[in-house]
Amino acid sequence: MAGLRSCNARPSRSDAVCGFFRTSHCAKGIATLILVCMRTLHSRLLLYLDAVVRLGSIRRAAQQLNVAASSINRQILGLEADIGAPLFERLPHKMRLTAAGEALIAHIRRTMTDFERTRAHLEALRGTQRGTVHVGIMGGLGADLLARATRAFHLRRPQVMLQFERFSREHLIEAVRDGRAELGLGFGTEGQSDLRALLAIECPLGAVMAPDHPLASRPGVRASDLLAQPLILPSVGMSLHAQITELFGEHADNILPIVTTNEVEIMKRLAVAGEGVAILNRLNIETELTRGELVFRPIHGAAPTQTLRLFAHRARAEAPLPGIFADTLGEVLRA
Repeated sequence: MAGLRSCNARPSRSDAVCGFFRTSHCAKGIATLILVCMRTLHSRLLLYLDAVVRLGSIRRAAQQLNVAASSINRQILGLEADIGAPLFERLPHKMRLTAAGEALIAHIRRTMTDFERTRAHLEALRGTQRGTVHVGIMGGLGADLLARATRAFHLRRPQVMLQFERFSREHLIEAVRDGRAELGLGFGTEGQSDLRALLAIECPLGAVMAPDHPLASRPGVRASDLLAQPLILPSVGMSLHAQITELFGEHADNILPIVTTNEVEIMKRLAVAGEGVAILNRLNIETELTRGELVFRPIHGAAPTQTLRLFAHRARAEAPLPGIFADTLGEVLRA
């Protein structure tokens, strides 16, 4: 590193020396040195603390990380001694953060996110294509979509690991905010000023039913046709619920569904079984459409739509690997 400072600060040094430091070989060597230093500074203690917070106990964190619980406990006690304050309240069945612990874990997660982003840039400088992209997803997204996006992404970056983790809508937004996920993919996530949409796709809602349902023979249906059907609807609190209330308008309060649930998978299985009609978008039922288990019929008139967004925190929206995943997903959705 001293040589690099000399080259930048003393342009009068020989062209041979400065030329050496401008070569890609030198850049790769410097990047390697920085990575080694960063890995030393960012020890496993950060991972231990994050795991204990997420899982609520040292025992569960130890099981997930495959280390001894006593080792995690010893490091946490040592850190508390160094700081001079307890980081956790040790309750009978869980560990709960103190105020000092809340402040520290927020810093740790920012540090871990910044480290991963810096490492990705440095790995790119070394000419490698390794790294990890953490993608938070909402339930109800078709597994086929994620599988196709993964295949297409790995054609571009075969050595980059994609990590998908499921969240509720509110927890998905928080995960992207605090850095646990680099990207979020889901419905109903608009209106967040600190998040930037990298991709937005409009998905019209339609009537979803078994192929032998009486309405399946029609090219489309009206909202009034659905009022007489046994309906399988989303629970209050799901982003889809507001769109369905809009669809039925003044008749919404008179609907008596046979099932309400906050699980899209349950809605699909009931529709496959012929229990009734669900209202979903095509992305929700890609697998079932391919298998011939369900049909999708457009709703005539002003049918509501859901907007699928892939988003990142504004401060981290320019990271290269998440950007490549966003481009890839967009191409898959438009194919």
